[in-house]
Amino acid sequence: MIRIPEKKYSHVQNLHIEQLKQPVHDAIQFYLNCCNIISGDLNTSQLDKNIKNNFKKMTMKSFLANISTEKYDELDIQEVFRNQNFKAEFLNYYSHIKDLLTEMLDPKSMIYFEHILGKKPESLIFVHDYLFSNYSMLKTDEEKQVFEPNITNKGAVFKLIESIYDYNNFRDGRLVSGWGAYNLCEELEINVCPYCNRIYTFTVVNLKREITRPELDHYFPRSKFPIFAISFYNLIPSCKVCNSSIKKDEYLKIDEYLHPYINCLSPFYHFDFISLDVEATKGENKNNKIFINKNGFVDTKSDNFLNKFLIEDIYDRHKNIVPIFAKKHTRYPDSALNELSKLLDIPKEELLLILYTPPEEEDIINTSLGKLQRDLYLKFRSFYDV
Repeated sequence: MIRIPEKKYSHVQNLHIEQLKQPVHDAIQFYLNCCNIISGDLNTSQLDKNIKNNFKKMTMKSFLANISTEKYDELDIQEVFRNQNFKAEFLNYYSHIKDLLTEMLDPKSMIYFEHILGKKPESLIFVHDYLFSNYSMLKTDEEKQVFEPNITNKGAVFKLIESIYDYNNFRDGRLVSGWGAYNLCEELEINVCPYCNRIYTFTVVNLKREITRPELDHYFPRSKFPIFAISFYNLIPSCKVCNSSIKKDEYLKIDEYLHPYINCLSPFYHFDFISLDVEATKGENKNNKIFINKNGFVDTKSDNFLNKFLIEDIYDRHKNIVPIFAKKHTRYPDSALNELSKLLDIPKEELLLILYTPPEEEDIINTSLGKLQRDLYLKFRSFYDV
């Protein structure tokens, strides 16, 4: 895995929070107003109190549908409050839900909504632990705790949180004008999947037409952590293979696995290969075995990541790259490079870079198979006297 450099995302993180904070604030405030109306602190005419966005009636209905017993098509806002047509889970715990929402609007709280949108990955899990510890009284209709460790039960509170941190509308660019999944991916410019460093993930928009972009992996799956559904550090631009085919909806614990915004593969781990016959050493066939050389070191997070994303299995299919390097070494051995260096008055180190054209360290993240290519270059470089 390749770590996403901070220079690529620091400004984007701030932009993401700035763009999303108003719609998230207003959704929290809407549900808080609902609680206050039920408790008698507000009347229904004040449903939009402290809400900056001018909510349309259909928006209010879609919010209310998450906590009401009425179907969306049959929902009448005044009647819902007059007859208390709310799901039992919401009615039973609305005072605790009110406390939860109030905390989300408190800048001093651990679960302040702007913190949730921008907290780093290692901090997000503490947010969930805080919810589990401090809101253990919240139960679903099946009497299961809402914030169970690593899984959130899909009751009224789940849907309420899901609609506050609304990934579906963010993804489609409907949560706020001018900021959605395509905008985020355009700003980040992550052109190769950071998980596998193989598949290109360009964002392409032509004449306002959205053509392609990376998938956004939820490191903490939104099916289990809906509160992190649009958190910046929980949206990892990635390829379809890594996101949809390999990782899927699995929760990878942050203290056991690498995370692209905070970790890279152990610096002691490198791609390496073994030639399985003499012809392969000369680049005359692809009979090589590609593997991760750990150089005698053990890094548990790196090992878990490699196993989870099947890196060695997948990369062994790229053995066609090894003969390209081997042929160059066969045709340009150390003695030939020495002569060229004297003839052209160019340092041998520079000639090696011209011959093997490895990506620079900082360019690996934007180069398909960049780490493999650079590691192979370093291996073949060791065969020369430089």
